[in-house]
Amino acid sequence: MSLQDPTIQRRLFAVLIAALLGYLYFGSTLFPFCYRVRKAEVTRLEMELTDQERKISIAMSKAGRLEVLQAALVKLEADWRQVEELLPREEDIPAFLREVARLATRSGVKIDLLQPGPTMAGEGFKSRSIEMKVHGDYHRVGRFLSHIANAQRVIRTEGLTLQTLSATSVRKNVQGAVKDGSVEASFKATLYMLEGSHAGS
Repeated sequence: MSLQDPTIQRRLFAVLIAALLGYLYFGSTLFPFCYRVRKAEVTRLEMELTDQERKISIAMSKAGRLEVLQAALVKLEADWRQVEELLPREEDIPAFLREVARLATRSGVKIDLLQPGPTMAGEGFKSRSIEMKVHGDYHRVGRFLSHIANAQRVIRTEGLTLQTLSATSVRKNVQGAVKDGSVEASFKATLYMLEGSHAGS
């Protein structure tokens, strides 16, 4: 084999060109179509795809929580509307007192005292205590207390005292007439009302 042979020279030249082209494609980063450049780009794109998939997964998780939060918000709004219905405005106090009188008549007890106290301010609401005293048969007084506790409006009762009407001295009412029944109940009912800024909203 002689290097002077043109056929050998062409073959060697072809081998050198192939080696150079192979190096340029597989080992070089000079051109955008080279293997190493494309491999690095593929690796970068795979990492970016993984990152985007992670972000999408987080977004879908948050979207699921958003639906839960929106459902909770809808429930809270419904609860607030119900509270607004249960909490009257201050001008509804006379209507409430009439309702108490109606419940007393329905239960068969007599009212001795129905005295509203001053209005107390709270956070977003007001409260007003009402001193009550009724008398009647034991079961009728119990029925009246049950009606008050189950009233449509938000009411808290406290300080309940029961006294028997066996002694003649305690059977006299303010006007001097004799109280009928066997029990006298005294308690304080606290009625809650919306503040003016929230009332009727």
